[in-house]
Amino acid sequence: MLFYLLVLIPGCLSFWPSDTVHDTLTQQLDSLVTSFHHEHDFSGAVLIARNGNILYSDAFGYANAERDILNTTDTKFLIGSTTKSFTALTCLQFVEAGLVSLDAPLSRYLPQLTPDIGKITIHHLLKMQAGLPNHLARLTEIEPRDIPVDEIIEIINTATVQYPAGTAYNYSNLNYHLIAAVLMRVSGLTFGEILERHCFAPLEMHHSGVERLSHIPPNRALGYDARSKGRLVQSYPNYTAWALGSGDIYSTVGDLLKWDQALYGDEYVSAAHKALAFNSGGEDFGHYGYGFRIMDYLRPDGSSGTLVRHGGSMYGYLANIHRYLDDRITVIILANVRPFPIRDLTFQLKEIVCGRQPGPRDHE
Repeated sequence: MLFYLLVLIPGCLSFWPSDTVHDTLTQQLDSLVTSFHHEHDFSGAVLIARNGNILYSDAFGYANAERDILNTTDTKFLIGSTTKSFTALTCLQFVEAGLVSLDAPLSRYLPQLTPDIGKITIHHLLKMQAGLPNHLARLTEIEPRDIPVDEIIEIINTATVQYPAGTAYNYSNLNYHLIAAVLMRVSGLTFGEILERHCFAPLEMHHSGVERLSHIPPNRALGYDARSKGRLVQSYPNYTAWALGSGDIYSTVGDLLKWDQALYGDEYVSAAHKALAFNSGGEDFGHYGYGFRIMDYLRPDGSSGTLVRHGGSMYGYLANIHRYLDDRITVIILANVRPFPIRDLTFQLKEIVCGRQPGPRDHE
């Protein structure tokens, strides 16, 4: 399962001969992940890359503990709220095609919305500044079925807008349900079909898709809750249709690297619209761009760089994708056991790649 490529890392560990860099870096990364596996019940897959070259990739634990099926780097995992990054970028593709306007009221596309919700713009939704409640569970009971989008809109219509759009920040899944609903309305496609046409197929992400109870993908890890003495219990099921556009994608670490690398070019999404996506609103607005959190990180030379990231959490699953833009370092972690300190592992892996000893996580 373990594989890696021999690479030289400008600015990181470059004072060692290449063979020493190769061996030492791989050993350090593997030692750290293995320690999290033993000490924190890490189960899942990890991939670290620099300039698109894989420095380390391996998998730990069980995809199906009852059947003794191990996780591999090709195992599929639900990625939770990391889905929002895909929804945001796909929305920007629709903007580029002239199908959607960032500043138009939602009522242009979804006329059945109440007046208070209908006047919110897609920009406000993308930036988490719409004033809607956090989750559909705040408005109704989640049922074990594939709820259609029209019913989701009916439920959202019962919500009270908490503040004037654009004046404050509140992280809400409902924002991204509505973005997905707009894309579905203007295209006439399901959300899964939209992502397949606009992202997965063009980027050759052949192991990624949108999960529904009617479509549980093969080779998808089960989600578990960790109990004492290493005991695992299958987690509560995720009814992903209720996470439309906000948490319904499954993927692999390899597919996510393809997506990460596409973001460095301008064909998938234009430079101008990526600049919007990666524009932080600052601390008062959650450091949130369009589907990403934008923060600072300490570069190998001591200067400040830009970190573009998003995490995900569902019953039995955790995901983290950190993109350290100025050094083109990518850390991808997909896990199928909770709880687990996924951001601590992400930060410490980056520190190793940057030639520093891993330590306590800072604001990243």
